[in-house]
Amino acid sequence: METPPVDGSGKTVGRKIVYDCGFLSVEQDPESGFYLVRTTNAAAILVYVPKLDAVVMIEQERVALVKAENPTGISNEVPAGRFDRDTDLVSLLQSELEEEAGIRLGRDAIKILNGGIPLSLAPGVLTERAYLAYAEAEPDDIDFTKAQFGVKAENEKILRRLVPVAELPGMKFDNIAAWGLVNWFLAERTKGGTGQ
Repeated sequence: METPPVDGSGKTVGRKIVYDCGFLSVEQDPESGFYLVRTTNAAAILVYVPKLDAVVMIEQERVALVKAENPTGISNEVPAGRFDRDTDLVSLLQSELEEEAGIRLGRDAIKILNGGIPLSLAPGVLTERAYLAYAEAEPDDIDFTKAQFGVKAENEKILRRLVPVAELPGMKFDNIAAWGLVNWFLAERTKGGTGQ
């Protein structure tokens, strides 16, 4: 089946859809034979809780991360979500914070980083781009009555952790958004900016 997607320059190009499951498609350029994976953009947010001097992290199992040294695919992440529904960036982040970490924040609390420009994750093959964001929260913004979060219909089992800032420099990540946001936060803190 042929489709005329629009590439990054706004030009329409003809590509053959090799696979489509609604969530993502694999497309092939008929001239070059090049394959690409087309999927929705995403957003991730790091939340700092100054009164606890801790950041909010989540843990969940990711099938794509299963390997001998990580047989359950556990991933240290920050709350994040995809644009798989019609919403704006801040509303998506608010929804994901509540669903994945039990945190309610107003729109004004959320700061979009990188001038609001989403970042490519693997531009050689993947169309997905990720927006990165930061917020500060009060303990009252956090639901401490639950330990597990996630959307039941999506079979999510997410554990929220409050990680002391002092533990961040030695933390290991397998999620680029979490690694990038934590390192951005630590750099800002060193400069006397965020998290002081």
